[in-house]
Amino acid sequence: EKVLKTGEAFNFNKEVSDMAHMLSTMSGRAAIGSGHGTTRHLVNVLNNGFFSIRTNLGRFLTPVELMSRNPRVRREAWRNFGSFIFIIGGILLLGEKVGLWKVEKDPRSADFMKVRIGGIRIDPWGGYQQFATFYRRIVPIVGGESINSETGAKYEIDPIGAAARFTRSKASPLAALVADYWTGKTFLGDKVNPSDAKQWAERVVPFMPMSIYDAWYAGGPANAAIVALPAAGGMGTAAYGFSPKQMSARYHEEIQFYEALP
Repeated sequence: EKVLKTGEAFNFNKEVSDMAHMLSTMSGRAAIGSGHGTTRHLVNVLNNGFFSIRTNLGRFLTPVELMSRNPRVRREAWRNFGSFIFIIGGILLLGEKVGLWKVEKDPRSADFMKVRIGGIRIDPWGGYQQFATFYRRIVPIVGGESINSETGAKYEIDPIGAAARFTRSKASPLAALVADYWTGKTFLGDKVNPSDAKQWAERVVPFMPMSIYDAWYAGGPANAAIVALPAAGGMGTAAYGFSPKQMSARYHEEIQFYEALP
């Protein structure tokens, strides 16, 4: 029991509603309007342009819950988000300490707080890491530069360009296809080639098998096996930047071919 102060009121229904809103936002089910009628159709339309709009909107709006006007919701949001960061971060740093992997600690890098095993990157943050990197790029907190995660080269941040690239990275497969042919380049900057089977595969094949294939192609079967388990668990994975000794023979031949071009 809690005795209210003179003039203080407590609305049970509003408390439950505020708490439910916080939980839905932080669990990737952000509310868009009332969820009925026109709003429901709006969600369907947005999903045609963006990949999983409610999940990404939830990730984007989570910081708002940390500043909620409801002190009980605000306290619970900090508790949830704090435990999430400390548990995942603790596991990453402990794994690095015992030599299982490396962790990028420079917030200027796109690999910030990701697991790195050779040329493999594993993101266990459920999409939040991407938004943390995005926020840092549009409102720089460590200077106005970023670091290329593959070469280590430093470059100046263009906030408008960073926002445009981030928005494009969240496009649905259909919208991404339209953007590719409109700009003439893929999201990674490669020239659009309608006869390139790999470009089509990257547009339509689910993330998990594509991640495993990329790891196998770049680093061989052992690296594909490392990627398979976290990818199956829904973690983001990427494979690039292997050393010559780590490269698969096929990938090594491709690199040599491009390096030999004038």
